[in-house]
Amino acid sequence: MIRRFRIIDSTNYSYINEIIDLYSTHMGWDEGIERYFDQVDEYVKKLNYENTFILAGDFNCVYESEQYDYLLKNKLISLVEKSNIDPYNYPTFHYKLDFPMQKEVNNGHIDYFFTNNKNIKVNDYNVYFNEDDNLVSDHHLVMVDIEI
Repeated sequence: MIRRFRIIDSTNYSYINEIIDLYSTHMGWDEGIERYFDQVDEYVKKLNYENTFILAGDFNCVYESEQYDYLLKNKLISLVEKSNIDPYNYPTFHYKLDFPMQKEVNNGHIDYFFTNNKNIKVNDYNVYFNEDDNLVSDHHLVMVDIEI
C-alpha cells in the first residue's frame, strides 16, 4: 500500500497586536492505510490554540458527515456554520463525489474554513467559479470575509 503524502502548511500574520495563524491543508480520505480520523488527530496537534487561527483547505469530507462532525469535535469552529449560506446549495467540488466512507451524504461541499475563535464574525461566505464555463480547477473558489 502506498500512503499519500498529506500536509498542513502554516504562516502567521500580525493584525492589531494579535498574532493570527493561517493554516492550509489538503486532507485525504479512508483508503488503504490512509485513515481520515488519524489524519485529523495528527493535524490538530500541529495547531496553535494559543493564537487565533484559520485552517482552510480541501477537507475531502461533505457537510454533516461523520468526518465533518469529527473535525468539530476537535474544537474546530466551522465558518460555514457562522455564515448565512446553506452548504447543500453551494458545492465546492465540480464533479460527482465518490468517497467510500461518505455515501450517505453527497452534497459536494468539501472545502472549508475553520477557526478556534468563537468571536469571529463572518460578513460574507461565497463560492465562485461554479459554472461549467468558468472552471479554473476541479474545486470552486471559496472566499470568506471575516471580522476578528
